[in-house]
Amino acid sequence: MALETLTFDELHALVLDGIRTRITGADVSPGSDYDLLARAVAIVAQGSQRRGLYIADQVLPSTAEAAFLELHAAIRGLSRLQPTRASGRVLLVFDETPASNANTTQSSGSVLTHADGRGYTTTADATSAKPAWTGKTVGYGSTPTRIVVNPDVSTMAAGDVLDISGVPRAIREVISSVNAIDLYHPLNQSPLPGAAITARRGVVALVQADDAEAAGNKVVGDTLTLASPAGASPNDFQAATYVQELSGGGDLETDDELRDRVRAYMANRPGSGNPEDFRSWARETPGVRIADAFVYAGFRGLGTVDVVLWGPTGERQPTETTRAAVATHLATVAGFADDVTVKVPTYKATPTPITLQLLPRVGYEPDGAWSANAIAAAPASTASRIYLVTAPSSVEIGDRVLVPLTVAGRARLAHVEVLAVNASAAPYYLDVVAMAAAPVSPLTIHPGGPLCDDVIEAVEGLFDALTPGITTGGVTYARHPSTGPDHKLYPSHVYNALASLEGAAKVVVVAPSSSGDEPAAQEILVLGRLTIEHVTS
Repeated sequence: MALETLTFDELHALVLDGIRTRITGADVSPGSDYDLLARAVAIVAQGSQRRGLYIADQVLPSTAEAAFLELHAAIRGLSRLQPTRASGRVLLVFDETPASNANTTQSSGSVLTHADGRGYTTTADATSAKPAWTGKTVGYGSTPTRIVVNPDVSTMAAGDVLDISGVPRAIREVISSVNAIDLYHPLNQSPLPGAAITARRGVVALVQADDAEAAGNKVVGDTLTLASPAGASPNDFQAATYVQELSGGGDLETDDELRDRVRAYMANRPGSGNPEDFRSWARETPGVRIADAFVYAGFRGLGTVDVVLWGPTGERQPTETTRAAVATHLATVAGFADDVTVKVPTYKATPTPITLQLLPRVGYEPDGAWSANAIAAAPASTASRIYLVTAPSSVEIGDRVLVPLTVAGRARLAHVEVLAVNASAAPYYLDVVAMAAAPVSPLTIHPGGPLCDDVIEAVEGLFDALTPGITTGGVTYARHPSTGPDHKLYPSHVYNALASLEGAAKVVVVAPSSSGDEPAAQEILVLGRLTIEHVTS
């Protein structure tokens, strides 16, 4: 039974009733001595009630405030997770002009900065090298992340720096069995078969954020600036460096996050190597931060345990640095004979496209007079100029447009303002605020408007929350925790994410279909092409 409390007036009346029943003829009229006494007693009783309510809130971790919550955690062997620094790798590229330049070492302790002002430091000497292999080309079946190599991958190694069609990249892993290489930083699109793969002088350097905070995590392909590139000429290391992986940073664990871990402990008590043990150990790995861990017991057979890490918001696939740290920690604390493997979730190879039709309310209509139209873009567009197949006669300066992009191998939808329009003579084009990448043909430009930023944010947030799948080839595996955010995606999920938009009178989800989309076990769905169409009915 919940603790019931009385208001001041109810307490006052209760005390007066007590006086009447015990003192015959007592004057309890307003302003009398007994009335004033009753009011004083009611005030004291009300304060005692507040203390009782406060104590009641501290009994359970669900309502306990910080100090008592930490006591609940300590009783269960848990403690508040402290801030951690992001760490990982960046690609230092050599400007090979001329190509005869000698190798250069960027010393440990070199300073890098991000555009947001955050600082990073190299944690080991990084010496440039140019791989000795030659004569490599792109084979059929290549993707933005995995490149099939002709004639083979002989003498190629992890960490080698290369160019594909003039774009610098570094090798994460060599897969000899299929003559392929995996890249840290995906290309913006699948390379054409026959494209040259050229060895380039450079190095992948280890870095760590200067400050312990979640904001130190950066997505693959982000840019850092090297304060003092090694070498005496402009032909040595370039100032611009490219993030290959940079994660594991975390803020001081919040009360809600600690509360969730305490409740998870109470609901699924760890012990004797059960799944919650592995989940708890992974989440408490010193020096790195993950959002959660999903444990697949028996995934590879009897006695096997697969721990799949779920990264922080915005980058659910943790880096190799984070994965290795968790694996080392589990090997130290587990102490069991189980075959334990720590993994990061893979993204589904086929992205999930989303097509939406929006009927805006009055005041939320799309920009410009071309709201019912879409314009086909032409090849050779850049990050700030979009060439068009036909004259953009109805597009005006200041209109916003929706431009499909591919950034680091993933589909993105840019919502940018038009700065200039050329509709008088070919080649027709729109100049726009600089985007994260050049659009890739073929594509269609749609009108933007007041609703678009919120729609993009809602859809991207929906995908970001999706957890790893549980089924492969008709076999459903035990995954702990089995509850929590969805791993499948249905049209209703998309609709519900957009239903609360103030300016949308109606939302129709054209894709995905009613059958939805589901990732395989240990996979995560990835957002494909997002298309937003404004309609009038």
